[in-house]
Amino acid sequence: MDLIIALNKLKNILKKNRKDHIFSNRLDEFESLLNSIENIDDITLCNLIYGKSKLTRTYMSLKYRMEERLMNDVFGLSSEEENLKSRNSATIVLDKIQFTASLLLKIFLEKRQYTYLKKVSG
Repeated sequence: MDLIIALNKLKNILKKNRKDHIFSNRLDEFESLLNSIENIDDITLCNLIYGKSKLTRTYMSLKYRMEERLMNDVFGLSSEEENLKSRNSATIVLDKIQFTASLLLKIFLEKRQYTYLKKVSG
């Protein structure tokens, strides 16, 4: 959950001058809750979104999609080249992860950067 909160904070920093994003309803709700409740945990989010007090597979899938969306948003907001926003090749995906980890380190969250780089090394 810490990584998603960190990515959300980073996205908000990069998004200050951009207002052109359209999101799906569940992901919008997820992101809205992240923005409105500091240090929210998985169980609370699952309860608020799905009304369940235990983590469900549906919630875990939503959480994964939220992480991917935030990572893509951070990457898209940070890149100047239009063709770097898509996932056309594995190298771009790896570059996206490394770039996001570098931003996390540069801006404010060194610990999250190491968590993120574990995705690359397996």
